[in-house]
Amino acid sequence: MEQEDDIFVDFIIADRRDALHFAPVVHELRRDGSLVPRVTVVTSGTDSLTSVLASLDISPEIQWKIRGSENNQSLFHAEVLLLLGEFWGARKPKWLMSFGHSEFTFSCVFSAFQNDIQIAHLVDTNGMDEVSSAGRQGQHKQRLIISMSNIHFTPNIHCKNLLLADGVEERKIFSVGSPLLESGKNHFRKRLFHIEDKGFFFGIRKNGAALRW
Repeated sequence: MEQEDDIFVDFIIADRRDALHFAPVVHELRRDGSLVPRVTVVTSGTDSLTSVLASLDISPEIQWKIRGSENNQSLFHAEVLLLLGEFWGARKPKWLMSFGHSEFTFSCVFSAFQNDIQIAHLVDTNGMDEVSSAGRQGQHKQRLIISMSNIHFTPNIHCKNLLLADGVEERKIFSVGSPLLESGKNHFRKRLFHIEDKGFFFGIRKNGAALRW
């Protein structure tokens, strides 16, 4: 049951890749107890993430079905903004954890930015390269996601260098490796995140060293 003093981190899952990247982080936050993860699953049409979520031991608090799709970008964007506006109007999280550079990610990050929610962004190795070689619109959305995010977790030095080239301050970038290495395990033996209550620094140990998993 939610408590008045709970500090939430929201995870909004739209596909298998979101689920696989977010699962280790959700489990670690639940184990740590300093922050409270809330998982929302958003699907469209006949899509279902039930089996993959079950295999990752993730039970979403909220499930939404939307009519739009990423192929119908205006309706999709509007519907995501409407749902998140209502959701966060009732109880706003401290952080949104986002992943990648999809149309869905852009909609979630844009809504969080509008609602003064801090954004911790998990960088997608493949996505950075794909969007960098994509058209002007894709590159523009990628840069907007980067600029609206407060901190960035990169899986490797290559992604860190791409962020630095885009003008992101180095103090906001943490090279922590890929959470995919932990997905699929039944038990998470490594401490993925140490959360300091003041500042909410993810991926930082007591000594200030970036944690890898």
